[in-house]
Amino acid sequence: MLKHKSLRACVLLCLALNIQQGKAQETNELEYGEAIKGVNQDPKQKSIGSKPYEMEGRTEAREPLFTFDDCTQWQVRANQSEVALYRTKEQRVIGDYSGKVVYKTKQAKAGFRVELVEPYTFDKEWDCINFWNYGNHWLWENSGEAMTHYAVIQDAKGREITIPFMQEWLWRNMNYKYWFLNHIKLNDSIVRPITFIGLEFKGNGTKPDVENNIFLGPIYGYQEVLKPMKFKPFPEKLPFPLREETILPTNKTTGFSNRVEQQGEKYLSHTKGKMLS
Repeated sequence: MLKHKSLRACVLLCLALNIQQGKAQETNELEYGEAIKGVNQDPKQKSIGSKPYEMEGRTEAREPLFTFDDCTQWQVRANQSEVALYRTKEQRVIGDYSGKVVYKTKQAKAGFRVELVEPYTFDKEWDCINFWNYGNHWLWENSGEAMTHYAVIQDAKGREITIPFMQEWLWRNMNYKYWFLNHIKLNDSIVRPITFIGLEFKGNGTKPDVENNIFLGPIYGYQEVLKPMKFKPFPEKLPFPLREETILPTNKTTGFSNRVEQQGEKYLSHTKGKMLS
């Protein structure tokens, strides 16, 4: 199946979740070359990586549809770049393996695709894609060199569509050196049933002739069930102005007074004291 601790902990403990509302964007401005199959051995593996400590004992809510346990089920195609895909243990998030993409661009504007050898058509209705991935740049260092990543699908009309994994108002590039979980919510403009083709990576400011590694983890496709939210009845009278759950700053003076004044449907709270005058 398919060393910045404070940042990594924050991202993972917050579900490392980036949500993108899927919008149909017909492809493609780049032309990709001949397909090269992935390999189930990493000749450049530096070490066996440990899974993030936040993932220890974690049970996944659903089984992934695609992993990189067998990279021969995937292929890569390049545009103005050299690219290879290996099964590796160098970085891991769930399971024993991930997919390692080794790429080197030939010019600033370049890209590549990681595609299923046999595209997968979803028989059941679905509207979400989750994707674990590990980038190779930091936002505050050289973020312009990082790739932007997309899901590549085909709709029922045969249109090939790319959907960015990152929201437009956020940075678009893979500016993180840790495992990150992207989430896409597809909108209704994409005609079902949908076929998943693979992933696309594009850059406009890459640094040519420099070898880079990114890591690919499990991919999930599923139907999100949004049940109505239920709340307890709102009390007619609220505990006021203080209850056990209220968090207030410590008041170390005794020379003060509080009072509440009703003005129509509103209440005004007044506090008077030496420190407040």
